This record gives sequence, C-alpha cells and structure tokens, in this order.
Amino acid sequence: MAEARRRKIHSKWAEMHPALAASERAVRLSLRDREDRFGHKIGTAATHAAAQKRRDGALARLYLSGAIDLAALGAAEEIAAAAERIGRSVGVRTMSMETRVDHGGFGDGAFWEGLGQVRREIAYRRWRTDLGDTRGAIEDLIVGDIGLVETAASHRVSVRRLRRLLVDALEAWPRHLRWARDWVREEDLTQAHAGLA
Repeated sequence: MAEARRRKIHSKWAEMHPALAASERAVRLSLRDREDRFGHKIGTAATHAAAQKRRDGALARLYLSGAIDLAALGAAEEIAAAAERIGRSVGVRTMSMETRVDHGGFGDGAFWEGLGQVRREIAYRRWRTDLGDTRGAIEDLIVGDIGLVETAASHRVSVRRLRRLLVDALEAWPRHLRWARDWVREEDLTQAHAGLA
C-alpha cells in the first residue's frame, strides 16, 4: 500500500515538474547502467567507470607499448616535475648557487629549499642544454605530454627518430643527476641559505 501511495505522489510531482522528472530519470538510468556494467567488480562502480574514461599520458602509453622502460618513465616524471617547479618560480634564471636558492617569501619568508630539489633543478637545466636542437620536441613529449606522432609531425621528424631521441634523452637523465649531486654539496646549500637570513 505504501509503495502505491509513493508512486501516486511521484506521478503527480512528475506531471507538475516534467523537466526535473526527466532529468532525475536520466540520472537513475545512468546509475543503473553503470552498476550493471561495473557492479560485479571489486571497487565501486563509479571508480571503474571513471577509470574506463581515463586516458593515459603520452609517456605512459609509450611505456605500456614497450617503447620505454620503467626507469625511463620514472626519469620522465622527475624531469616533468623539475620543469614544472622551475616554471612556477619565475625568478629563477641562472645555475649559480647564490641566485638559485629561492629568494621569494613564503609565509613568514623563512623558506628553505631542499638539497634534492635544488640538485634536480640544476640537473634539469644541464640536461635541457645538452638536448640542443631536439630540445623543443623532447620537452613537448615529456613536459607537454603531447603524443609521439603529433610531436613528430609538428617538429618535422620521423616517429622512429623521435622515439630514439627520447630514449637517449631519458637515459641521459641519471648522468645529469649524478653530476648535480657532485656539483651541489649540502654545505653549499647551507651557506647559500645562511646568506638569506
């Protein structure tokens, strides 16, 4: 009896608000469809539906296809993070330790950069310089997350050659990190920070 009464009330409400009723019906049908497709899997149906729509980045697709290995994918992520960090700090223009340490205020002005971050940023600048003429294409792939075919077409280079250049650039990253680790010591950073206080 209660169910029949609820349906009657809902039916009257739907007659009075047809657009809203149609919208709610569409949502209910969408949720039911999602549950039918993904409800049997471990995890929520919403999570599985979102994962199905997600498109992996250009480098993740290269890894999944076997074009680059896991070490290269990790190097690409470190490079992209260093580039993004440098892009955020507009005042950074040189590799000099004195000017490299961030002079910008943060909260009360007592901001100290970590040694690892400084080393990664310096390694990135050196790595980027060593890319030479291929810098634009390689950065489009790694930092811009633009696909291999699209980048090759926009830079007028073959996909095969660009893939080889990318692999070489990613394999060079650990060498630049080692160089930066040897070049920037903790004492240098401490001294530069002391000059800020």
